[in-house]
Amino acid sequence: MDRAPEDILDECIERLIGGEPVEALLAAYPGHAAALMPALRSARLLLSAPAARASDAARLGAVRRMLDQ
Repeated sequence: MDRAPEDILDECIERLIGGEPVEALLAAYPGHAAALMPALRSARLLLSAPAARASDAARLGAVRRMLDQ
């Protein structure tokens, strides 16, 4: 039985989070490689992006607004 493409993508993203390279994931599913490639490359970029952090001024402003309510 063939697996659903979204199940394969979910598995590949979990493996990508675990540190496997995109090329190894594409090799594991050659029949789906063309469809997986853009999604996995995008996921890799998102995973490697630094976490967003609010500035001290923004956090202070949020606390002030919360306390004013």
